[in-house]
Amino acid sequence: MLMTGRQGLALIRMGLGVLMLVSAMDKLGKGWLRNGEAMTQTIQQNLPKTEGFYKPFLEGTVLPHATMYSQLVAVGELVSGVSLLLGLFTRVGAVVTMWLMLNYMAMKGTMFHQYLNGQTYSERVYFVVGLACALAGAGLALGLDRTLGRWIARVPVLNWLAGYPVRVSRVTQAIETTGQPIPLPRREGPIRRAA
Repeated sequence: MLMTGRQGLALIRMGLGVLMLVSAMDKLGKGWLRNGEAMTQTIQQNLPKTEGFYKPFLEGTVLPHATMYSQLVAVGELVSGVSLLLGLFTRVGAVVTMWLMLNYMAMKGTMFHQYLNGQTYSERVYFVVGLACALAGAGLALGLDRTLGRWIARVPVLNWLAGYPVRVSRVTQAIETTGQPIPLPRREGPIRRAA
């Protein structure tokens, strides 16, 4: 039995989900939900090599509110890991993963520099896999997005978040097939104006 491209991407998606969950569990074990000490240490270690545009944000916003940001990071990794592993609202999990990786790369100074640094190379890979999952609807194979498809299809926003293609409106379909929009129905009788 041959594996389709979407099934292969689903396996990669699940692997990324496991890696995000492992990272989240590590942060939970180190107390990232209780206080911001671990995050403060991480930021202070990386501050000398942080990207220039990102350093004021870390110093002025994140460090003074380290507890809140450490909780956001831990919960974000947990949510994205569960989403990607189960294939449930895969685009949400993929976008959260991409956002976290962009922030990690900016903090570590690897967004524009140190491209082949072995310690941070994985963040670029995670970002690219997250992008592929977001664009290809990786939860539609081996995931709950497909299993819950009938229910999800009824709600347009959920439909998109699950990775289903966006449905084209009747007006757009008419313009594409005939070159003319659907005519609006005409009202019979005089138009009454509100007093």
